[in-house]
Amino acid sequence: MRTENALEARATDTIGPLRIRLLAAASAKQAVVVLGGDADAPAFHVFTVADVMGALAGLTGGTSLTEALDLSGRPPVAAVSLRTATDADVGRPVVENGRLLGVVAGEVLRAESTEDEMGRTMTPPASTPADTAAEPADKPRRRWGFLSRSGSRDD
Repeated sequence: MRTENALEARATDTIGPLRIRLLAAASAKQAVVVLGGDADAPAFHVFTVADVMGALAGLTGGTSLTEALDLSGRPPVAAVSLRTATDADVGRPVVENGRLLGVVAGEVLRAESTEDEMGRTMTPPASTPADTAAEPADKPRRRWGFLSRSGSRDD
């Protein structure tokens, strides 16, 4: 189980400042958690950046998030703790000690590499005759020292 960062906003906030934070989001798929309710019984509403940007289109900056996202007609999502997050559904807010840590992230599945792909990445490039004859072995190598204060090089 892993969690991913989420943008956090209060339902009473206006959409003006949130728009700026949404533009700086890492991805359109990043989660946005809007906190409603009171401190004793918070209500969590989970969206993606793309969903919120679509809902805020055409609205003025002074509109509250409750009105813009129609939070009164949307049921809140129950939060989980870090200990219970391993069995929780993807997208659930993870809260520990009253602090939002993020949301439960989906598993990132990567396809296994085939033998051809592994061989391609592990085989060094073939050397050409021009690479081996680039510098004769009997030619002395020039050694550069540190630059002195006057800027001349020590050989």
